[in-house]
Order: sequence, then C-alpha cells, then structure tokens
Amino acid sequence: MILTDSRFQLGYNYDKIQYSQNHIIEKGRDFTVSGIAQIKHYFIPNKLVLNGGLRFDHKQRFDDEKTNTFSPRAALVYMPSKNWSTRLSYSRAYVDAPYIYRASNMVFFSGGKNMQSQTMDAFSLSGAWDRKDLGLRMELNAFYNMSLHQVVYSPTETFANGGSPFYNADHVDVGGLEFVGEWKRTDRNGALGTYVNLNATYQHAFRLEHYGSTENMRIGNIPEFLLNLTAGVRVVNAKRGGELWLRGNMHFETATPLVQNRLSSLVPKNMLSMNQTDLVDAFKSIQYVADNFPDENVRQTVAKIYNKFYYMDAATLVRPLSPEEKAELRQLENAITSVMPEEGKRITYLIEAVYGDRASEASFYENGPQVMLNLGADWRIKYQPNKNNRWLTLSLDVYNATNGNYKYGSLLNSYIPAQSLSVVGKVGIEF
Repeated sequence: MILTDSRFQLGYNYDKIQYSQNHIIEKGRDFTVSGIAQIKHYFIPNKLVLNGGLRFDHKQRFDDEKTNTFSPRAALVYMPSKNWSTRLSYSRAYVDAPYIYRASNMVFFSGGKNMQSQTMDAFSLSGAWDRKDLGLRMELNAFYNMSLHQVVYSPTETFANGGSPFYNADHVDVGGLEFVGEWKRTDRNGALGTYVNLNATYQHAFRLEHYGSTENMRIGNIPEFLLNLTAGVRVVNAKRGGELWLRGNMHFETATPLVQNRLSSLVPKNMLSMNQTDLVDAFKSIQYVADNFPDENVRQTVAKIYNKFYYMDAATLVRPLSPEEKAELRQLENAITSVMPEEGKRITYLIEAVYGDRASEASFYENGPQVMLNLGADWRIKYQPNKNNRWLTLSLDVYNATNGNYKYGSLLNSYIPAQSLSVVGKVGIEF
C-alpha cells in the first residue's frame, strides 16, 4: 500500500466546510510478502483426516520497521459415519495495526507508530449431525479465542501512550457456544417447499487486560447472546399462476453496553442539545489554537486536553477531570481569550457544556434487549414460460422492532422503550 496524499475537512450540512488540513496522515508505503504451505493426511480413509497449514508474513512498515510472523493452523476431522462428524481445530490469525492508526498526524486522532501487530489463537471443538433423508442438519461448536494486542481506541489513554488515543490491549480471551440448526422439506419433484433455520450464539469474556469493559466482563458493543430464526413455506404452487411463499424471521439479542467503563465517560445533557454550527465552530477553534497559538506551551496543552474528547454525531463523551486539570483548563481558557477572543469565546462555550455545573455524569450507557420480527410474502410468476428460471417477484414485508433503547447510568436508571413498524413492497426480476 502506498499513500501519496491525505486531507481532513470539518463541517456540517454536507456543504459547509469549516476547517481543512492537508497531509493528516504521513506519506509512505507498507510492503508485505506472504507465503503459505498446506498439507492433508488421511490416517483412516474417509474417517480420520488431518489438515495443516502454515503462513508466513514479512512486513515493512512506512517507517521502515520490519515484522516477521508465523501463523500455523491444524484441524483433525473424524467422521464415524455418513451422518456424524467431529472437528478439533487450532489456528492463529495475524493482522497488523491499520496504517491510519499508526501514521495519523491529526491532533484529535494522532497515531501510534509503536503499535504492535494483532494476533488471535483460536481453539474449537465442533460436532455435526446431518440426515439428508429427513432434511435435518445440526451443528454445535465450542470455541475459545485468545487475542493479544488488539487495537483499542480510547481518548482517555492519550497520556499513557505518547499522545495517541490508539493502543494495544494485552490479553483478551473470549469463549462460547454456537448452534446452527436447519430443517427443510421438498416436494415430490425435489423442489424446496418448507424451511426452518436457527442459529444462536453465546459468548463471554474470561480475561480482559488493559481493555475497556464493564464490571461484569461484558465487552462494549457486543451482546452476550444472539438468536436468529427464519422460516418459510410455499402455500401455492400453480403451474401457470406461479408460487406464493409466506416467510418470517426473528432476531433477538441481549442488552449491549455501548460505552466501555474504561472511558469513565460523561454524557453532558447540554452537549446533546447544542447548536450543531456552534459545536463545529468550537472544535474548529480548538484545532486552530493547537496549530497557531503563539505560545508553544499553550499549543501543546490544548492538544493534550482536547484529545480527551470523543466526538461523534453531535454527542461528546469525555472523562472527568481532576481538580488540578480543571484549574489548568480555566487558566488555559483565559490565556486563549486574551490573545484570540473569538476562538476563546467558542472554546468557553464548549467547556461550559462539558465541564460546567450543568454537565451531568453517567457511568455508562447501554442498548436494551432487542427483538425484531419480519413477516413477508413473495408471489413469484414466470414471465417467460418457455425459458427456465425467469421470474417476476412481488414482495410485501412487514417489519416490527422492539427494544429498550438507551439506558443512561445516573441520568436514567430504566430503559426507554422503543418500537417501530414498517411496511415495504418490492418488485424484482430473477434470471
């Protein structure tokens, strides 16, 4: 990969550009050479099989740092009968830290050149039962994944990582169970007439080191339990009139923590209701001061302090300040206002919303349990009877979603229920 140029723009309403900066990512080249070897051995023909592989990656980063990584994998498959199979496997995955995370020069998105490559050792034991004569298939898989050096973005880690909000976690171990079930029935001509598919996943974090998580070992943005169920039945099969299918699916997931408590975040009420233009102007002023203020110490302090902000979609999450940091922030505010009155005014507006007396604290917030249902019907009509597999499809879908929306720690101690209903019609052509 070769990067020759980059640019950052800050604005609103898609056409109001408030700030622009060139070369926000260091120019350079990442160069990778990989090699793969694979073996397959039958201990007992059609009964016991060993698959093995080895991958080697040599990478030279844009700053001339070199890495050499071996990634082995092996799987032992035992098939005692045509209906049963078991599989025991191990594999190591390797992914280098993304270029932009290592090479960014943005004040609020600075990269970490010393970030290490990410690896994951995955162990799994699975069993499958397949009865084609009954249309049944089931598979159960137990897994345990041991990750090392996962890339984490956390503004509050800035000071501990040389000014970069990106850092490598230590050990992150996650284990769980996956189940997949399938049943289908065909007509006398072998065409599909009914189907039911079910998949469910449970996963839990057993080890989290230097990685944001809630106190009960739940990983942010990932539910512990997921379930999906789909089903369909063909109720009409007319030679001239086509086919009528009724189908439905259901999705369920448990509550999901959306902010990891390592951030010790604030959710300022005022920040959520601030005027979008003023908010963008405030962040533009912060960047301007960090780049152009005549006192170098002030420039550096501005960059450090405002790296605490995590800004996205008009909501800002910020870690609390110590009394010393608050005093430093007030002194900084006065110093900026005396030299750059307009920038100081905008920054004061932001400080009051985030760190003023009106800001409200919350330890974390999460998305409540979600249930999503979909019922639909498809009418498939052959529009060229003399040619195979040419269909005109008319579809009607009804979607219903119910979830406990956001739950804020000390702002709100119960879920805000949310429900939506939508009807969608479609017309399609199948070849």
